[in-house]
Amino acid sequence: MPIDSNRSLEEANRPPMDFKLHAEKFPASITISTYEIIMRENAEHIETPFKDIKIEAVQLVRSITERCSTETIPISQIYDQEIASLCGERFLLFDKNDQDRVIGLESNRGLEILQSCSQWHADATFKITPDLFYQCLIIHGFYQEQIFPCLFFLMVNKKEDSYDIVFGQTKEKALELNYYLNPTCLICDFELALINSFRFNFPGILIRGCQFHHSQAIFKKIVGFGLKRLYCTNEIYSNWLSKLMNLSFVPLNYVVDAFQLLKLSKPNDLKIDEIIAYFNNTWLEGQYDLQLWNHAFTVGPRTNNHTEGFHS
Repeated sequence: MPIDSNRSLEEANRPPMDFKLHAEKFPASITISTYEIIMRENAEHIETPFKDIKIEAVQLVRSITERCSTETIPISQIYDQEIASLCGERFLLFDKNDQDRVIGLESNRGLEILQSCSQWHADATFKITPDLFYQCLIIHGFYQEQIFPCLFFLMVNKKEDSYDIVFGQTKEKALELNYYLNPTCLICDFELALINSFRFNFPGILIRGCQFHHSQAIFKKIVGFGLKRLYCTNEIYSNWLSKLMNLSFVPLNYVVDAFQLLKLSKPNDLKIDEIIAYFNNTWLEGQYDLQLWNHAFTVGPRTNNHTEGFHS
């Protein structure tokens, strides 16, 4: 059977339902050739002006990390030298050289993206952080249906006061460069110091916790309470626990009622009672308000998986 080179990429990648029966009719060399042609044709129409940003950022941070650990010259001078050699543009936004030192790194291109998008994503990494610092906080912008890393902060701790320095200095320095940063939505993990600081420095911002982290936290409790085997093998337990983890997709005004209905249909098990108590005390009446983890009407990404993928 001849292969139609005009098929869509999705069709070309879709294997036949009975692959073994048709294997001889579709030699691998022909399939690969067709796939490569389609990819090559489609690639000409894809515009990715920031396709090298991750490579450049990773190479930059690695170089700075190595120099900071082996040289005695001021860190800010190392940054200036590295950035000048990379692109010849300013990249050091500020350096608060005090006990809770914070260094902010950002290009004009990054400021342009953050000014143009309303949804930001915040996540920290420890893998590329120089020895003098505890973490590297990165702010990504959701711009034209893509995620771009824009702001980089080297921090010695995760205190709320340090986050206030981060965002206060960023807003101030951005204004000096004629950029106005006013995000309306933030996706982050459930770190309260970060959340409180964002709310203080960007009044009115809507903050949503990462859906993956929310489900992961509940699943860890499922494992901790000894319910993992039943969750994986028993349909009744699996369905009930899955509904509990997916309450975040119920419209905000109906979450409590949905939780009460779940309680009425729960399996008769003391371990389930422990899960119910945990969920109520943590996610309904605890430190995380309902709005923080509800994604019923979230537009755009609900998780920070893409930012964590960038960090890895």
